[in-house]
Order: sequence, then C-alpha cells, then structure tokens
Amino acid sequence: MEIEIESCGDICELSEDCIANVLSLTSPKDACRLSAVSSIFRSASQSDTVWDRFLPSDYREIISSAVGEADPLLGQFHSRKDLFLHLCDHPILIDDGRKSFSLEKMSGKKCYMLAARELSIVWGDTPEYWQWIHLPQSRFSEVAELLDVCWLEISGKINTHVLSSRTNYAAYLVFTWNTETFGFSLHPANGSVSIGGHESERRSFYLVSEEEQLEENEIAEEEPQQLEENEIAEEQLQQPEENEIAEELLQQLELEENEIAEEELRQLQENEIAEEQLQQLEENEILEEELQQFQENEIAEELLQQLEENEIAEEQLQDNAEQRQQQDNAERGIQYPKRRDDGWMEVELGECFATGGQDGDLEVSLTMLTGNWKSGIIVQGIEIRPKECK
Repeated sequence: MEIEIESCGDICELSEDCIANVLSLTSPKDACRLSAVSSIFRSASQSDTVWDRFLPSDYREIISSAVGEADPLLGQFHSRKDLFLHLCDHPILIDDGRKSFSLEKMSGKKCYMLAARELSIVWGDTPEYWQWIHLPQSRFSEVAELLDVCWLEISGKINTHVLSSRTNYAAYLVFTWNTETFGFSLHPANGSVSIGGHESERRSFYLVSEEEQLEENEIAEEEPQQLEENEIAEEQLQQPEENEIAEELLQQLELEENEIAEEELRQLQENEIAEEQLQQLEENEILEEELQQFQENEIAEELLQQLEENEIAEEQLQDNAEQRQQQDNAERGIQYPKRRDDGWMEVELGECFATGGQDGDLEVSLTMLTGNWKSGIIVQGIEIRPKECK
C-alpha cells in the first residue's frame, strides 16, 4: 500500500520531548546520526531522557561498587550522555578491583573484564610456575606471568544476570608476552564458553602470532637435521686425525728414504746421471703437487655446487611447508591473537547467547594440556563483551 508523504505532516513540528522519546527507542549510534536532521533533533538527542534509556537500568548500582567513591563519578558529569561516553572509553574497576565494567559504544551493552586474580589458574599460587606482578599498562593492580608449566588451564565465570539480555557475548583472553616466551607454537590451545552447562563450539587457537608459530615449527623440524649434520661433521673431524697419523708414517718413511737417497746422491754427485735423477725427482714432485691441487679444486667445486642445490631445495621445502601449515590452520578454523587498541593482545575463546532469562553462570575456559614446557605469557584477564564489539 502506498503512503502519501504529504499526509504524514512535518515531523519537525513535533515537540522536543516527543522526539526525545522516539530517539530513546533507537540506539546510541542512531541517536547520534539523527541529531543531524535538524536543530530540534540535535537538542532532543542530547537530552537525559534519551541517554537514561541507553544506560543500563542498574548503572547506579554498578557504579556504587566501583573502587573509590561513586558519588564524585556520578556528579562530575553534566549530562547522562557524558556519563555514557565516559563509561565507554574509561572502564571502571568494580568488586574490589577484581573486575572492570564498561559499555559498548554502538549499542550500550554491558562489557566486563575479569582480572587475572578473579580467574582460576591451575598452579597460579605456586611461585615456581606463576608469579604475580604489576604492569603500569594494565587496568588491574596485578597480572599473572607464566614462568614454567606443562599443564596450562585458566577458567573464569560471571553470573548471567549482570549481562545485557538478548545479546550474543564472546569471551577473549587478554594477554601479552615477555621477552622469553616459548612452548606455544607446537600445539594450539582450546577455548570454550558455556551457560548453564550448555557448551558452545570449542575454539582452537595459538597464543603466538602466525609468523612466530611457523618459525618455531621450522626450528623444531631443523633440530634432527642439525644432529645428523653434527654427526657427519664429527666423522669428518676424525678423518683429519687419521690423515695426520698416515702423514707421520709417510714422513718417517720419507726420512728413511731420504737418508738412503742422500747416500746414493753423495756417491753419484760426480756423475751426470745422478744430476739427471735429482732433476727428474724434482719435476715429478712438482707434477704431483699440481695434480693434487687440481683434484682438490674439482672436489671443492662439486661440494660448493651441491651446497647451493641443497639450499635451494631447503628453501622450496620450507615455503611448501609454510603454505601447507597455513592452509591446514585455515581449514581447521585455528585462530591467532590480534592486537587491541590498548596495546594488549587478545584471542577469542568462544561465544554464547545471553537471553536474559537464564539462571546460572557464563563459564569460560582455556586449556593447553600438551606435555611440552611453556613460559612467557602475561595474563591481564578475560574480557566478556558483545560479539559485534571490536
């Protein structure tokens, strides 16, 4: 059915309160866009009526649990819009500094980060395996630094009633590396998110960049080859020792022969035959040296050519291995960490839909139970935010 626009009247003739009520039914993103329609829309889009609806209904209760005094935080902003934007850009610490709370700017949905101290970390209280340190760039007073473990397991949970309803949430491990990170490239880690025991699809991911993962795998593959090369080198080192013994025997024989030759030469010095024999010996030695040098040059050239061919073959094998690894990771859905705007790294552990009517906890876990030793990651926490939030 066609609608005649003329019969709709001029929307700008509506009162500011009416327009504000309409805008409050949209989203923060739409309200900001509609403020460009006219001056009355701009004025309405700034009103507390609109932004009160965008703020969570329990925002006062949440702020009251903030570290420090809640009243100054509420009182320092002249409008609800200013408070909304502050909570989007400046997460506040709540629950004795063990969580942070913020809002997703496009939708106003709730975001939480569980501090490392709020997580369950296997061996986390054992100083030989983990240590708790302070980093100025962390929003929390402490972060967990992995020293050395084989069994890596981290989990956390948050009650679903504090989350925004009808929202698809994703959980992210927020971490960084120290300068001596190792052990995370050979095998991927696994993550999962569940609500009320209903687990989402498990995720596989590496805790290092794709470049580092491929590089460390190459090193691991080269180690057996290096051992073989070392054995060959040892055999080659033993060969000169055998040659030295042979040379000593030859020298001894030469000395004995030289003594005999000297006696004969002394007897034949007055003879032209002796001079010719001596000259012939010298010429033979020169010819032997030239022949030996020529043979050595041929061997060296062959070895050099073989080395060049081996290097080319190794590069081709390496390129093929990298391509196969990247293709395999893509087919298996394996993810790699991404850098956040705050400088930390994050990797998605899984996602779940919060209906708002569930009773229970949203539980998050990360496991890496392979037998190799691992070290070097620094965990700030696990962030739980709407999936569309970047």
